Amino acid sequence: MNLDNKDSLNILVLYEPHYLYIETVKEYLESFLSYSKHNISYFPGNQGFNSLVSIHLESFDVIVIHYSLRVCFSIGGGTLSEKLKEQLLSFKGYKVLFIQDEYDHTNLAKYWISHLGIHLVYTCVPSPWAETIYPKNEFPHTVFISILTGYVPEKLKALSPPPLEKRPLLIGYRGRNLPYRYGDLGQEKMNIGVRMQAIAERYHLLTDIAWTEDKRIYKENWYTFLSSCRATLGTESGSNVFDFTGEISEKIETYLRECPHASYEEVHEQFLKNLNSPIEMNQISPKLFEAMALKTALILFEGHYSGILIPHRHYIPLKKDFSNIQFVFEKLEDLSYLNTMVNTAYEEIVLNEEYSYAHLVHQFDKFLESTHPALKTKNTSILGGRNLTLYKRPVDSREILSDLKKMSKKNYFLKLKLGFFLFSRKVESFLIKMINSYFPFLKPFLKYLKQKVREVVYVK
Repeated sequence: MNLDNKDSLNILVLYEPHYLYIETVKEYLESFLSYSKHNISYFPGNQGFNSLVSIHLESFDVIVIHYSLRVCFSIGGGTLSEKLKEQLLSFKGYKVLFIQDEYDHTNLAKYWISHLGIHLVYTCVPSPWAETIYPKNEFPHTVFISILTGYVPEKLKALSPPPLEKRPLLIGYRGRNLPYRYGDLGQEKMNIGVRMQAIAERYHLLTDIAWTEDKRIYKENWYTFLSSCRATLGTESGSNVFDFTGEISEKIETYLRECPHASYEEVHEQFLKNLNSPIEMNQISPKLFEAMALKTALILFEGHYSGILIPHRHYIPLKKDFSNIQFVFEKLEDLSYLNTMVNTAYEEIVLNEEYSYAHLVHQFDKFLESTHPALKTKNTSILGGRNLTLYKRPVDSREILSDLKKMSKKNYFLKLKLGFFLFSRKVESFLIKMINSYFPFLKPFLKYLKQKVREVVYVK
């Protein structure tokens, strides 16, 4: 925060506190505080906490909606609260959206961009195709800037990971079994792990490869894990199946309820075969930046990787049919080759300012200053008092609840609302466990029930 600079704008970042356990989300949010010249404040913009506390947006010059609040969904965790949507409609300042996963319910995201009057959108759709998704005639007053899904964490540059020859694991990887609706790119995250693990077991190689949710690694433990691996696997992120209305997802979910053991190939043939978009959403993942920062070698499926990575220079290319696996293992045993590769990736990618969060935020500041000089700063004195639940850093749900409990001791009405909120969360959690364990056929009803509960609990 930069209180001494009279030219600084008051910027509010709305975010979903539940996702702070994911390091890339936390680092992205913290980058505004670390690198912006302006006064940065944070506020949880999700449905739950907005039923308990209010905020006065008129205190701010700029509102930023972070991608952890998903405008492509109307209900559920991570959605922007209805109360804040109403306030944003009447907010006279500048509105900015950082959006990701734009292939999910694309039309709903487009509706909210237009309806809320968003002035600036940082999109992950590559610039050659941004206007295909967001035509100028539909958004005449909105600027779209294409960016990456994540950047190099600055703190990793200060670490001294062990040399490759002293790392216990030959290959370490954590993939994910994504829903079929994300198409071939989504399936590759699991397939590369499944096939490599089978080969590693056959040849008794020391690896740690997994793709189920219970094997996920978070926070600092993830960096420790990467530093213990000579190499890690990777694929391009994203999806080339744009589900503009949500109809594709709904059809696939219905089909899988009727045929729960259907394979991806079967679902692809039925629903996805002719849906691959000409828009290339193949992205470089933030996990690849993390690996390069820790000088862990990359074994990647051949791909574009946002035009940043060069095969044989920054990573070992693996063909998607694994036909060159022998070549890959030969390179893994060549420590001279690996050290040259990881050092080149570190120098050309990790130390490149263009791939830093600092560069992202400095460009954001520069855009606000040069393109919109009419923005006038407001009196910072009104930030206190009326907005008691503002934070000067992104904080998680546990800390926010702790603060609300302290506040409720002096506010009986807040105490009642908080009690009802906590009770409704326990009921919802109990219902989810019961239905998942004993009545899986009721899951569609649970989805409907959760929507109705939120309509009652998250009152405006």
